[in-house]
Amino acid sequence: MPRFSLLSDWLAWLETLHPQAIDLGLSRIHQVANKLNLLRAPSSISHEHSAALAVEAGRVFTVAGTNGKGSCVATIEQTLIAQHYKVGSYTSPHLHHYCERIRIDGKPVDDSLVCDAFAAIDEARGNISLTYFEFGTLAALWIFVQQQIPYVVLEVGLGGRLDAVNIVDADIAIVTSIAVDHEEWLGSDREVIAVEKLGVTRKGRPTVIAEQNLTKSLLDFIQMQQAEDRVADSAEGRVENSVDDGIVAVINQHFTASLLGDKQWRWQRDRLADNDAEAITLPLPTLPLDSVVAGLQALHMSQLLPESVESCSLLLNTILSKLHLNGRYQACEYQNRKVVFDVAHNPAAAQVLRNRLQLDKSSAHPNATILAVFAVMDDKDILSIIDVLSDQVDQWFVGELVTNQRAASLSTLNNALKKANQPCRTFDTVEQAFDKAVSESSEHDRIVVFGSFFTVAAIQAHSGL
Repeated sequence: MPRFSLLSDWLAWLETLHPQAIDLGLSRIHQVANKLNLLRAPSSISHEHSAALAVEAGRVFTVAGTNGKGSCVATIEQTLIAQHYKVGSYTSPHLHHYCERIRIDGKPVDDSLVCDAFAAIDEARGNISLTYFEFGTLAALWIFVQQQIPYVVLEVGLGGRLDAVNIVDADIAIVTSIAVDHEEWLGSDREVIAVEKLGVTRKGRPTVIAEQNLTKSLLDFIQMQQAEDRVADSAEGRVENSVDDGIVAVINQHFTASLLGDKQWRWQRDRLADNDAEAITLPLPTLPLDSVVAGLQALHMSQLLPESVESCSLLLNTILSKLHLNGRYQACEYQNRKVVFDVAHNPAAAQVLRNRLQLDKSSAHPNATILAVFAVMDDKDILSIIDVLSDQVDQWFVGELVTNQRAASLSTLNNALKKANQPCRTFDTVEQAFDKAVSESSEHDRIVVFGSFFTVAAIQAHSGL
């Protein structure tokens, strides 16, 4: 008999199962994955605790990065769906319902399927303790293997090298961005963080890197990783081993994404060819452009896009004109007010949000102001987040996330805004802050709700958006 029949009961139990909420390392989850027959036999490119996913021929994409992972996953997912490929996606965290994390062809799986997965994992694990995230990762893999989903897109939860999804050997790895976040786990050295994220790559397998500020030492590290397998690759007739020969594609070196005004952008898939005829002009998505182009470049390198410029352009124009993701610069109307939801929760993500707000000013009413509804976790660099957006936001409305113990207190938020010399209104709850922003704004203004997944989820639930 399964331990529980309801997903809510399973999730409540999982939150108390493991002594640590985060416990980086692959040994425990790898053991359980093998008991469930989720992985094939290790190959020459496998790490100590990894192997290929036990599905028939297709591709596994693993997406790491500080910010923009969900947007990259959505780009790959929707582009594959549009071409009638069967695709499974695993992301985290969710906004409203747990099953948002596990999707097949863009749709969340049923509660009952996740319960079946949890029951199978619980039976197989014996006395092996697993974290909430490890249980969820195994559930996604179990579902994809049970249903033999050939194309799988996995989002790293934290870091990369020791993250639960890294038990699967990626056919192609993507690193969307590299910035400081989760310092208590990854440290504050950006290069150390980068090495952790690059741990999802596999020797001789393609890697796409969309980080704009990649240092020479990191490029050298990537080249060294690839070159280590030169002998084995040569024996298999494959000799591409470095950043310069096609295995690794780095933004602005091997492919580019260039803005054309505030409505379009141009993708050059092979910058080394320097052929404008190969460039594709596309509509500007609401999602972060670097993450979108990283997903497209990965599909291109995997030969999962039309080869001709005309066919590829036609396909992608249709996809990008509709591409969106809940909580990522998500524009809504509420009581005749313009509301933007964004889960930006660190300075680097705040910079992306700031740039988009600046870009959209050209089409805004000349008297429009920006009102920020802000709540954030206490362990974030709150002052830096505020500083990044200080030249865009005209008025801050802050309140507590009263049901979240990790959230910053009202006094912490107020003190940070005072230190940054920002005009601020404080309220007991973030919901009250939002209501006041709505009542005091005009129809031309924009209300930007941001700071965390929890902030966006709370206001969406409160407003019904």
